[in-house]
Amino acid sequence: GTGLKVVTLNVYAGNSVTLTSDLIVNELCSLMSGTLMLSGNDLTINGNVAASGNGSVSSTATSNVTINTSGGTTGTINFSGAAIVNNLTVNVGTDNQAKIGGNLKVNGALQLTSGALNCNNTTLTINGTISGSGTLSGTNTTDLLCTTVGGIATPIKFAAGGQLVHNLNVNVGSGNSCGLGSDLTVNGTLALNNGSNCNMNG
Repeated sequence: GTGLKVVTLNVYAGNSVTLTSDLIVNELCSLMSGTLMLSGNDLTINGNVAASGNGSVSSTATSNVTINTSGGTTGTINFSGAAIVNNLTVNVGTDNQAKIGGNLKVNGALQLTSGALNCNNTTLTINGTISGSGTLSGTNTTDLLCTTVGGIATPIKFAAGGQLVHNLNVNVGSGNSCGLGSDLTVNGTLALNNGSNCNMNG
């Protein structure tokens, strides 16, 4: 089939491996150490992410990241620096989670097809659209920024047990809004910038 069965990144901290084409991982992605540089290529994980490891993923605005596994991921995909992706797709099945960490900005589509995107220790910026029946899951170490010009039409839903963020920042333009489709507790700062609104549609 297409793609690789197992991919292990273990090049020690401060070192990196740069992709020269799209990468599909069908069984296990193990980010032990170092940085996987997507360099404009796409990353698709059809299997699991190893529970241990200190490695990370570096991405720019032309890369797409897809987490497409029926059982969720055990480990966390940690993004390094101020990572950006074009589209982020999560399709892990109902009641399962895909876990990310670090600082990630989604410029295109945040496609939450199924399951929850766990954002523990994450600053997630939604700068495009959001769709699907999936959810986000936050903690007191989650910061969420909504910066889509013109607003975000689809209400953002948080999974039961994960209806919490530290800071929520909405900056979508005067008179525009970002909607919530579930309960959410903001333990830090709720910032509605430049005339932006936050609609409670849940």
